[in-house]
Amino acid sequence: MATTKKTTAKKTTTAKTAEKAADTTTAAAKKAAATPSTTATAKTAATPSTTATKAADKVEEAKAVVEKKVEETKAAVEKKAEKAVAAVEKKAEEVKTAVEKKAEEVKAAAKAAEKPVKEAVAKVAEEPVKKAAAKKPAAKKTTTRKTTKKAVEPTVEFVIQYDDGEEKYSDIVENAKKTYLADNEDAEIKDIKVYLKPVDKKAYCVVNGTDEFEMDVYF
Repeated sequence: MATTKKTTAKKTTTAKTAEKAADTTTAAAKKAAATPSTTATAKTAATPSTTATKAADKVEEAKAVVEKKVEETKAAVEKKAEKAVAAVEKKAEEVKTAVEKKAEEVKAAAKAAEKPVKEAVAKVAEEPVKKAAAKKPAAKKTTTRKTTKKAVEPTVEFVIQYDDGEEKYSDIVENAKKTYLADNEDAEIKDIKVYLKPVDKKAYCVVNGTDEFEMDVYF
């Protein structure tokens, strides 16, 4: 009986020792398992933050590159625009100078041709008048008797015929006087010259040797 009790007690002690060893092993295993998990979790949590930071840096770098490119493009466009504006302004100035020069040349040419034209017009206008005057019938001579009666001056009427119409020279002269006085109310006509040009139906007039004008003549 005593031997049996000792054996039972020894078995009980061994079982407790084994149970305690098992508990210790289990606790160590749990601790060991917990430690890598915590480290992995921390590492995993740190990785996204680092990646986000790098991505943000790349975005900023790309943004800086784009802004620099935009500034360079803007500067290039402005430079080209300035050159284009300068070229247009230069061309406009050249055109303006050329136009002004041409205008001066035309003006000078017109002034140079003005005098010969007036002389030619006066000459052409004078020829028909001279021809008409040449065809004027000679005035009849009157014989003076030895009486007290005065010689009677003949009445002369100078008529110019052209195409199918005619006009009295005296009417032309009178119209010339009226035309001149209409524009020069206070003027005095000392002498007047009328150059008739039937082909143009015009009369070219010179009053007091200086004032020139023209008027229409209707036949």
